[in-house]
Amino acid sequence: MGILWQRYTRLVAKRVLQNNQPGDDIAGWQNQLFCYYITICVPASLIALIPGLILTATHGFFKVAVVDITCFIFKVILAFSSAFTIRQKKIGSIIIAYILAATLIFYRGYQGVGDFYLFIIPILAALILSRRFAWLAVLSNLSLILGFALLIERKIVTPAADHQYTAGLWIARNANLLFIDVVFVGLIAYVFRSLHENASRQYQLRHYYYNLFEASPSPMWVVDPDTGNFLDVNNSSLDQYGYERSEFLNLNISAIRTADSDESIQQILAEIRLTGHFSAPLMKHRKKDGNVIDVRIDCNLIDYYGKPACLVLARDITEQRAAEKRTSESEFNLRAILDSSLQGYTLLDRQGYIKAFNSKVFDFSIDQNTFRYQIGKHIFEYMEAERQPAFKQMLEKAYRGEIVEYDREYPREGMPSLWINYMLTPVIEAEQVVGACLIGRDISQIKNHIHTIEEQNKLLMQISWTQSHLVRAPLVRLLALADLLRYEQVEDEQRKMTRFIHESAQELDQTIQKIASITDLNRNER
Repeated sequence: MGILWQRYTRLVAKRVLQNNQPGDDIAGWQNQLFCYYITICVPASLIALIPGLILTATHGFFKVAVVDITCFIFKVILAFSSAFTIRQKKIGSIIIAYILAATLIFYRGYQGVGDFYLFIIPILAALILSRRFAWLAVLSNLSLILGFALLIERKIVTPAADHQYTAGLWIARNANLLFIDVVFVGLIAYVFRSLHENASRQYQLRHYYYNLFEASPSPMWVVDPDTGNFLDVNNSSLDQYGYERSEFLNLNISAIRTADSDESIQQILAEIRLTGHFSAPLMKHRKKDGNVIDVRIDCNLIDYYGKPACLVLARDITEQRAAEKRTSESEFNLRAILDSSLQGYTLLDRQGYIKAFNSKVFDFSIDQNTFRYQIGKHIFEYMEAERQPAFKQMLEKAYRGEIVEYDREYPREGMPSLWINYMLTPVIEAEQVVGACLIGRDISQIKNHIHTIEEQNKLLMQISWTQSHLVRAPLVRLLALADLLRYEQVEDEQRKMTRFIHESAQELDQTIQKIASITDLNRNER
């Protein structure tokens, strides 16, 4: 019996709805309601038809029986015929109901149910047709009530079963039914109007969110949480994976995953069904052309046309990972370069807090066991209080775009002093100074060389002074004696030797004077 009923309902739905598939709007809902009405009305009509035929046979109401059978046949035709549109079938059902109601009222009066059918017709019209047809049915009822009242008043219609049946009584009885019609049609119209407004808002929201889904720059899919089959995909997914929409919707999610994926599809779907969401920072997916891409997956369980579904966001991070790798390699290379540099670098922000440094800065400390830079600490935490005001002024100059350079000596017990040349340079980003870089360079060797040279110069000056004063004094005396001997009456050979002594002494004197003059010149230049 159940199978026969299913076949019957499918056949009626096919013939009544035809190509008018029920939608989410009020018209679609009314079409579906009319289909249910016809489906139930045909077999249910037998409940009223069979007793009516029996009554006709016993009391002789043959005309009523003919009308009942004719209306039933027309209902069957409306149910199974494909020759009429669904709108024509709706109007035909209303007309059949009016014919049956008028016939029963005309021949049976109060003993029939014609006035009850008349009361139902506007409500049925309000449910399956527009408000205009419903109010037109109410006016039709009013016209029929007044028309029958006129017939009763003129004795054209005189029910045999009730001689007290008057026009006034007819109008009074049916006015209450007409009142109920007006109330119910108004209520149904209000309900349908509210449903229409809600349906319109839901449609707009659905359309809005679907546009967000479809126009999203990130690939998004809707997946069945039980099977993993694709239910919908947006345009970005088609561009990312290279499939046509029809191809994509015939795939399972396992078709785009690589064989070496850690988690199985069933494990992931089970987690989504249990928790309602799933995230994976890195997954490997395969495109239609076979290329493998890195994707980040974020999934949430949503309601998809009344059924649970997985909304998946799959962002291609292949280029991002490659860029991060290049950045990491660049940072590693830069760090290697900075750590192998002979200079120490300390990067400060605008407030003087340490943002970065290289390992060379530790070599510029006397006590390397206690001197440990930390990122986020203020530079003043590693500086004596008496030096902070001067360094603050230098920082302010660097923040104004100036370059500041100075040398500092760190005395060491039993060892030469440690000399560091410091340079504060502004750090510029987007044409704005965002910090300062403190560069330190060990110049101890240079300073010590300069000190050695200065000490040697002092020694040379002492030698020069000794030569020019202490050595020259006896030389001058020697020259004087040579002059005396030269002018004395001596033999030629002695005179010749005396001349040689005098010339040699003069030559030595000139040399000493030349050395002394050079030393004085150098001293004056310094």
